[in-house]
Amino acid sequence: MRRVVAVGDNPSMPARRTTRPLREELPDLLAQRDLSLRALARAIGISQSYLSRILGTQDSEGARPASTRLAYAIAEELGLPDDYFAECREARVRDAVVADPKLRDRVYDSLRRSKR
Repeated sequence: MRRVVAVGDNPSMPARRTTRPLREELPDLLAQRDLSLRALARAIGISQSYLSRILGTQDSEGARPASTRLAYAIAEELGLPDDYFAECREARVRDAVVADPKLRDRVYDSLRRSKR
């Protein structure tokens, strides 16, 4: 099931983001745009085989997780918000937590309390 949520204040042009990982979302995005994997790979400057490995199942031999840089490049090429993919949002959260010890401790304390 495709899960996309609207965010932002403008209902006529809402920014959108997906809750699915890039590897699950990208095939649908390509189909909607009638775009081939080869064309996307060429447009973002990577090989089709590398992009195919990203889209392989987690258990596939040679499957690779999508890097944040790749997720940003794909979002930009497809005209999506830079926070469309979960991998991009996770990276921003991770960077913010690493950069701010007080934030790190608040997040940790909150997670610790929620496990009780």
